Amino acid sequence: MDRNKKKLFWLVLAGLFCIVFLTLLTISFYGYVLEKIGVEYAENSRTYDRYFVMIVGNTESQFWKDTYTCVREEAAAQNAYVELKGTSQSSSYTMTDFMDMSIAAKVDGILLECTAEEALEGKINEANEKGIPVVTILNDAPKTGRKSYVGINPYQLGQEYAAQIWNILPKERENLRITVLLHDNAIDSNQSQIFSQINNLMV
Repeated sequence: MDRNKKKLFWLVLAGLFCIVFLTLLTISFYGYVLEKIGVEYAENSRTYDRYFVMIVGNTESQFWKDTYTCVREEAAAQNAYVELKGTSQSSSYTMTDFMDMSIAAKVDGILLECTAEEALEGKINEANEKGIPVVTILNDAPKTGRKSYVGINPYQLGQEYAAQIWNILPKERENLRITVLLHDNAIDSNQSQIFSQINNLMV
């Protein structure tokens, strides 16, 4: 009888040990997951008044990552949520697909980098017809029903480029030659303005 009691005691003890071990393992893993997704989890658990979508050509670009961070913070201050969608190395969706998804979801508005992708301008008009305002960013689509366009000021951008070039030049700056690569589109007034400002500040 004593022998059976000892076996039962060790079985119960082993069971309790397994339960405690599994509990600690689960808590540890849960904490790790929360740490990884903490910011997004906290943000998604909040209720917002409005929902917007930002669609860009390359979500891996540092420019768009920084831009989205600023847009998201400003939107949150206005009790609105902005979701970033766009092409990436792991995405099989096109920007037109993301426009279709956003229109189907009846979002409150769309921020769109208008690229040369076919059918994109048609999707802007479709969204507009369904009461979803579209604001084009960086690249415009003036012949569509977009509500507004937000772009880069080429004058200031040219000055900023010139300042950056000046900072990386060696102290001995005589007889230096600088090459500026431009698009082959001769009617692009923006790049012409950028080049003019770089040239003016470098001479």
